[in-house]
Formats: sequence, structure tokens, C-alpha cells
Amino acid sequence: MEYRLNCGQYVLHAKRPLSDDLEPVLRPLDQISLAIDTAEGTLHKHGAPERVAAWYADTSRKLREGGCGEWADNLVVVTGRFPIDEVNKCVGAMSYAGIFYKRLVAGEIEEMPFISPSAEEADERDRPGGG
Repeated sequence: MEYRLNCGQYVLHAKRPLSDDLEPVLRPLDQISLAIDTAEGTLHKHGAPERVAAWYADTSRKLREGGCGEWADNLVVVTGRFPIDEVNKCVGAMSYAGIFYKRLVAGEIEEMPFISPSAEEADERDRPGGG
């Protein structure tokens, strides 16, 4: 499983049953969210911001209701346009998420700008020799 950029959007690719090839499995995303346990350094959920936010709200509530407020306090969600290699490290090696989070908070990881496909076409037209 890995994310790939397609026209500036994150697209999750995974193996389908009876296939060795990675294929797109979810809708493209302008931003991606990662739910991380900061104490353990593990990734719990990734994907569409609204789905990860819903998971976080539900999980935090259940943990607090169960008397595990400290565990709930350790959960964070970060949303943005993070470098694809950093996202894939988080998805591929669960323990990397903690390193990613520390680097993000320290300002060592910068978000990528979003360039819409129409903006890329306009840039191409504006270049010398462009269409």
C-alpha cells in the first residue's frame, strides 16, 4: 500500500485480490490526514481528512468514557500536503509516524503547495515556447 501523487492529489494504491499490481483504491485527495499516537509513535489512521477526524472524535470519546483519558490525550491528527515520501514512510513503517510527527512539529518537514492541473497548464502556456 502506498500513496502516489496524481495531478497534485494524493491517491492511495493497494494490491487487489488476485493481483500483484498496485491499483488506485480511493478517491484523490487534495490533503491527507494522519492520526498518530504520540506516546507510542504509531500511525492509527490515514486518508481523507473528514474520515480521519471522525475516527479521532469517536476513538477519543470512547477512550475518555472508558477511563483512558491519558491515551486519548496522546492521539493527534495532522492534516496537510506533506511530502509523499514522508507519508509513505508513515504508512509503510508504523513506528515512523512518531518520528514524522516530531520532525513536523520541529519545522523540519514543510508542506507542499497545491497546484491545480489548470494552473499547471497556465504555467506551461506562460513559459517561453509554451502552448
